[in-house]
Amino acid sequence: MSRRARPTLRVLREDLGDGWPTPFTRRAIEAGDVAAVQPLNALDHPILQKASSCFTEDPADDSFVGSIASVSSAQLLEIKSGQWRAGVVVDNDACWVVAAGLAKGGHKDRDDFYKSLERHEENGTIGSLLPSQEDRDILKKERASAIVQMWQLEVQSLLLGAMQVVAHGGDVDVKIPSPDPQAADGEIFAQISLDVALPEDDYPHEDITLEFSFAERWMNSQLSWHLTVQVLATVSPPEVGWDLTGGVYSNLLEPGALAHRVCEVKALHTRGEIAKTAAGTLAHYTHRKNLAQRSVDGMAVLALCGTYFVPRTDPDALEVCPACWSLHSEIPSG
Repeated sequence: MSRRARPTLRVLREDLGDGWPTPFTRRAIEAGDVAAVQPLNALDHPILQKASSCFTEDPADDSFVGSIASVSSAQLLEIKSGQWRAGVVVDNDACWVVAAGLAKGGHKDRDDFYKSLERHEENGTIGSLLPSQEDRDILKKERASAIVQMWQLEVQSLLLGAMQVVAHGGDVDVKIPSPDPQAADGEIFAQISLDVALPEDDYPHEDITLEFSFAERWMNSQLSWHLTVQVLATVSPPEVGWDLTGGVYSNLLEPGALAHRVCEVKALHTRGEIAKTAAGTLAHYTHRKNLAQRSVDGMAVLALCGTYFVPRTDPDALEVCPACWSLHSEIPSG
């Protein structure tokens, strides 16, 4: 887990009104949109960048000026960057920037960083600077998100290797490791079978099939659906290109499309990006039952024409699917 120092919400809201290189971060904080600027240990304020770089995975390699002398009720480690100052508290496996500000007027100005801490010490309010439960909850969510992202990159790497094997035809099985950091060595999340049949004279398509077998622990989890979407997006991003029959996903691609996709995924992976699906360009008819919830959850629904799609685009702005329209017009309205 990363020990890079991160600011508390109080520091972001009260201490760092200035010094941001762009207005975006400050505006997001003022609007209460913390999610827009996460992770909080990678913010671009100079004192936060300095504090983040001073605390590493190995505590023996931490670098800071020393403890702030005017504070005795808690150990605040001093960080300097130009005129900016910060106080960092090390709490088990997390490092928190709990105070920040400018060194001013030879430390005699009322809003000087050190003077502010002196007042807190005299008033017995240093504890009010320490991380809140909300801060800890945000950290917990960020760490969980980081674990999932690392796992997704590992999954993408495994898929990329498999796609290279079958880019010119064949089949391959891919074992996906468990995303649980506490899982036993070798514990499997799922096994994916990828089969590619190359074009023939009377069949000018690459025929792709994907079959998923999930470990019992994960079979009905939300994460199993997210993995499915990631795999489909990695092999071929357009959502409407995939058909699902009897638990097997299939797709027909143009000759050479998979080999070309391998190059695209390599570039994505080099940048540390995860493959995303591409939404369709047609509005489909589908049953309204559970439609809103599936839109929220990002889960696919079956259109009247037989296409699976994720309902996340405003259909009013899209052209109606001709096949759906034709079938719908034949349904009695009475």
